[in-house]
Amino acid sequence: MVAPWKIQEVEEIKKLLEEYPVIGIADAMDLPTAQFQRIRKVLKQHGVIIRVVKKTLLKRALDQVKDKKPGLEKIEEYIKKGTRITPALVLAKDINAFKLFKLIEENKSPAPAKPGAIAPRDIVIPAGPTPFTPGPMIGFLSRMGLKVKVEGGRIVIQEDKVIVRAGEVIKPEVADLLNKLGIEPLEVKLKVLGIWEKGIFYPADVLAIDEKEYRENIIKAFRTAVELGIRIGFPAKDVLPVAIQRAFRIALELSAIAGIPSRSNIEYLIKKAQSIALALASRLPEDLRPEEAKVVTEAPKETKEEEKPKEEEKKEEKAEEEALGGLAALFGT
Repeated sequence: MVAPWKIQEVEEIKKLLEEYPVIGIADAMDLPTAQFQRIRKVLKQHGVIIRVVKKTLLKRALDQVKDKKPGLEKIEEYIKKGTRITPALVLAKDINAFKLFKLIEENKSPAPAKPGAIAPRDIVIPAGPTPFTPGPMIGFLSRMGLKVKVEGGRIVIQEDKVIVRAGEVIKPEVADLLNKLGIEPLEVKLKVLGIWEKGIFYPADVLAIDEKEYRENIIKAFRTAVELGIRIGFPAKDVLPVAIQRAFRIALELSAIAGIPSRSNIEYLIKKAQSIALALASRLPEDLRPEEAKVVTEAPKETKEEEKPKEEEKKEEKAEEEALGGLAALFGT
């Protein structure tokens, strides 16, 4: 004889599975009650419902709705007999599977330190007053590597101290100290195992998308597609502006090299010719140089020519060679 409350529970679970279009399965086993209620309250503000269920009752409800919602039966893989899990249904209407996963991942809750737990990040004891009175506690804190002093009848920590590095094990005495100081260094959250939506069941590893990397990959793919479109001459909406700009630049460079003046390159040609002319003028005897060349080539009064660093002389020689080479290219000589 099946207990009436179990029948009612199965009916309620079945109704939820039929009503909600996004259904997740999570493990709440290692989630303390206080933190679980805190997470539940936050998610409820986003229209997300969390319901802890028994494995056997959830399986019965799934058997009754799996024909209506293909793919939902994959949840049974996580609640098989012998699996160590406290199943919790996570149900949503207004957000998709990926947004739901992100929302749950972001809503972590701080938890007290536990001996033997792994520090998720550097755990810091900040400088400032403590609730401890002078006595044996001073020696204990000093042995922990903390710089302390006494002020107003209380022990004061003088500077911040990293007490546990990320990835290290939290020792019992450290956990006890952190708890006495009210520091909660651990993070707890619902462990999402998978989420079903529109006939597809997404495991957690598929849902865990690195958004930054995903965005960069999209940008890279777009740029590659535009480049390919330019090379094969494909006149797509996003290809044409880039192709036209590139063609204009190439035409401008070619006309400048060939010395063919146009409305677009005349200013560039004049500036380039002026630069080359000044470079050539600097080779003339000083009394024959035009004033413009003197301004460019004369050294500051306080600097003697022989005192110029060799590196600077090399730069000037290189600039002159480039200028002469540009002149030859401009006139085809």
